[in-house]
Amino acid sequence: MKKAFCLFLLFLVCRSVQLLYAGTYTVDNLPMVYLQDKTKHVVNPDGILSAQAVQQMDSLLYRLETEKGVQSVVAVVERIEGGECYDFAITLGNKLGVGNRQNTGLIILLSTQDRCYQILTGEGLEGTLPDAICRRIENRRMVPYLKTGDWDTAMLQTVTAVCGVIHGDDSLLHDGSGQPTGTKGYGLMWLALAIVTGGFLISIYSNRKRNTCPRCGHSPMHRTNSQVRVDRFQGIEHHTVYYRCPKCGHTVSRSHDEPFDNGTGFGGFPPVAGPFHRGFGGGGFGGGFSGGSFGGGSFGGGGAGGKF
Repeated sequence: MKKAFCLFLLFLVCRSVQLLYAGTYTVDNLPMVYLQDKTKHVVNPDGILSAQAVQQMDSLLYRLETEKGVQSVVAVVERIEGGECYDFAITLGNKLGVGNRQNTGLIILLSTQDRCYQILTGEGLEGTLPDAICRRIENRRMVPYLKTGDWDTAMLQTVTAVCGVIHGDDSLLHDGSGQPTGTKGYGLMWLALAIVTGGFLISIYSNRKRNTCPRCGHSPMHRTNSQVRVDRFQGIEHHTVYYRCPKCGHTVSRSHDEPFDNGTGFGGFPPVAGPFHRGFGGGGFGGGFSGGSFGGGSFGGGGAGGKF
């Protein structure tokens, strides 16, 4: 009787462990939907994210790859092997080779039961997305929603902010070959230098001319006042600056527009309201797309992550 009870107890323990780790993903069994369809970058095997959220993030990340050459994987699961998002993400990225020869790969990982998250950037992307920016995005866009279990908004906010920063880096220009453009020889370098120098000289001349009184020709005029009007719907700040000529007293005003910083630190990109928000380009993608392939990128540990 005692032996039978011990066997039954052992069975219960083994069954509990089996159930506990039944949904635990490893870098080998995590399904890579991108390999079957190059427009699909979001891995959501446990159904944690809504279909609308997945569709929108796929749209953003597909545009990111086609326009900037940045390959990405966004994975949201319940549990991962080891329970540490950083270790899992860097092993996954290096094993799959997410990115390309310029190492501009991107991985965003969330494990809800392990309560960890990670933004991981390839070495070629660290200049565009330094650790401090990744941390700021997580603290402002991700963690507040993770703490309330709003997985959709947390991931949409994060992906939208990351895409916004990368799209703002003109050094990551896509040439249609699947790779970001690099230096095209010394001819382009001298051309760029000539453009910068010419622009600088024109700017000096233009500023001097703009700061000359149109009535008497005196220079410089003195700034006396300024006003800012915010258009939150358009995400624009309308600036008006007033100048007065100290010689003849003539006044002029000059206006210009700037992107509105809504407190997120990312200029004119509005916060995501929820899974139905439309970001860059919006929309999903129909059938007929072939599978993608990773370009041999590697990761050195750039990015940020933590627990919630």
